[in-house]
Amino acid sequence: MNRDEILERSKKENLLNDERERYIQKSANQNSYFSVIIVFAILSIILFIQKLLIGKAFADYRVFSLALLLAMIGQSGTAFYYNRDKKVYLVCTVLGTIGAITGLASIIGTGMGWL
Repeated sequence: MNRDEILERSKKENLLNDERERYIQKSANQNSYFSVIIVFAILSIILFIQKLLIGKAFADYRVFSLALLLAMIGQSGTAFYYNRDKKVYLVCTVLGTIGAITGLASIIGTGMGWL
């Protein structure tokens, strides 16, 4: 088997597991994740300040804050899954979960007229 045949066979076998393609996809996912986080963070800050200054915001900032917390839970939970010795990820996951449940209760409670 010559060099070209080996390369062609390797290319066919690793079609779905190409290291470069996985790296590119991982980078694209990270970039999109951080873009969404930045937009949600900016919107949360703008809406919070607008609510403080005017008394009413064009949208509920708690929804964007909840999305930020859910993203943090996903990130820290995944990091803890792969790094069990780093308990800081577990603490972030637990605190984020508590915050998300509280935020969701606040949003639902306000919408239902309970709060």
